[in-house]
Amino acid sequence: MIKATLFSLLIFLFVINLSSCSDSVRKKNQNINIDSIIYKPGTNEPFNGTWKGETDSIKLEFDVVNGKKEGNFRVYYPNRKIQISGKMKNNRNTGEWKYFYENGNLESSGFFVNDVPDGKWLWYYSDKTLKQVGYYRSGKRDSLWKTYDSTGVLIDSTIIKNDTTVQKSPL
Repeated sequence: MIKATLFSLLIFLFVINLSSCSDSVRKKNQNINIDSIIYKPGTNEPFNGTWKGETDSIKLEFDVVNGKKEGNFRVYYPNRKIQISGKMKNNRNTGEWKYFYENGNLESSGFFVNDVPDGKWLWYYSDKTLKQVGYYRSGKRDSLWKTYDSTGVLIDSTIIKNDTTVQKSPL
């Protein structure tokens, strides 16, 4: 379940990234995006500033430096609460990213290095109770992963190396 949640979040980010890589014209700001570079409307000059846009009811906002996503990246729910918050460097996810429930509580947080999960990741139930904790190394689960029930009781403890279960600890 947790792996599926992370996979869904990564797919969401991939779709956002992919949509910004295609040759397109942004209706709201009329920025032209070619080969992952965002240009000022009607010019061949890279855009600098904060890009804001909407896709269906999802609102996006990210910083752009010399035409590339560089700095803060945010996705908002229709109620304007933050859904995803992180940093970009050279069009790639970097540093700590946070994912939120629509009620504003933290759903998960973890680190990216060069666009792949790397380091400690934590997941929470919507009431802020810890759900799962583990570490990624170069995009693969690689540590002791602990899963808790909604009351905070440890329900699973599994050693995973290179995305493969090595040992399930009896509880």
